[in-house]
Amino acid sequence: MFPASSFCSRRFTILFIRAIAFAVFIVAVATLGTLWPTLRRGYNDYVSADLKDMKYVSSPLYVNEVFPHPKSKDRFTWNYKTTLDLQTCIALKNCGPNQQKVAILAAHWFEEAYFLGFRGGEGIWALSMIVVRNHPKDCYTSNSCIKSQQNPRGIPAWKIFEFDYFPNIFGKNPEEFLDARWILSALPNTVKPGSDHYIGFSQETTCTQYPVIPLSGRANTIWLFMKQLSYIYVPSFTWSVADFHNLIRDLSMSITGGWAIEEGYMRDRTSLGPDDKLEDIADPANGIFNLGVLDQPGFLDNLREARVMLAIGGPTWSPSPFEALCLGVPVVHPYWKRENGAIEYQNGFLAQYGPPYVYHVEAHNYQQLHDAIKVASETPINRFIPKFMTEAALRDRLVNLMETDWRLEANILLQKRVNLTDVYKFEL
Repeated sequence: MFPASSFCSRRFTILFIRAIAFAVFIVAVATLGTLWPTLRRGYNDYVSADLKDMKYVSSPLYVNEVFPHPKSKDRFTWNYKTTLDLQTCIALKNCGPNQQKVAILAAHWFEEAYFLGFRGGEGIWALSMIVVRNHPKDCYTSNSCIKSQQNPRGIPAWKIFEFDYFPNIFGKNPEEFLDARWILSALPNTVKPGSDHYIGFSQETTCTQYPVIPLSGRANTIWLFMKQLSYIYVPSFTWSVADFHNLIRDLSMSITGGWAIEEGYMRDRTSLGPDDKLEDIADPANGIFNLGVLDQPGFLDNLREARVMLAIGGPTWSPSPFEALCLGVPVVHPYWKRENGAIEYQNGFLAQYGPPYVYHVEAHNYQQLHDAIKVASETPINRFIPKFMTEAALRDRLVNLMETDWRLEANILLQKRVNLTDVYKFEL
């Protein structure tokens, strides 16, 4: 039992916290909003050990007993626990160094990644960073959302960052509202540098949990980088099914992958007619194996068994090639020669790397494909993680995002627009 004075003190603290709980109510910017008051909490399994050592102060046991929270793993539980921890540390004056810096996560990819297990590129990025929302225009143009003279309690424009996984290469004007620094992307923009704010992601913590398998211990198979069967029905498909069978015959290897078969996926981009059906290329009797849709552990475990990853023209910005390199699996990567002489790569950022990590092969050139697969499958590589994709590099970019005085930056931007017309102006 506690001494009476200790109990009274604790009881007073609890009552004080309860009073604060009624007075403070944090509203997520969007329906799927998620609160995250530190740069990266040790609340999940995807952060590095040094980040877990950062001081985050959870509410004491006796507070949790008075304010119990559900055990389910969803955004409501996360928000409840995070808000309670914040209110408690403020009351006890023992918050961690970053604990009172609140970021509101309102892109739906956060719920998909953290609570529903989605591990596509957007989900992996969501596990790596902090952001506000993925459709900021809805707020920028809403008098009931954005701060203005008519709505002084609205959200200041400079506090809203756009969550856009893809680099800004599709014609979006970065200065439509603020400027490129407020458009966050997952990969460096190799097409239009300066059109967005690169934050990126890191798979270092996850992929390094899987030891690199020596070539002698791997299956004699090629990993087909294709998450949906539809990718072989679109114009960007760089090989042919006949090429796959020729590789199997000429190199005495098999082809393995894990792809979904969804009739509606990218249907409008395919060459299929309205009544045509997707015809799977899986042919186990002749060496082509489809493992189906895999969870992340299943994907990584099977990928590291392969000797080489073969890209086929799409998807363009997927993190999978970087996962392969992290597992010691080289990548055979296609490019196209355009009529104007330009070279276009499936993933523009992979262009800077060469053998023995990445082998660039001209689309529809079977001899180059054959030779690259042969060399790559026989040449061992160590685990390779680009420096910009390490946990440390990501943390530095996140610290810069969180520690920059964005109000000051927005004010400088606003002063430049004072005498301009037809530009977006906002209240600080």
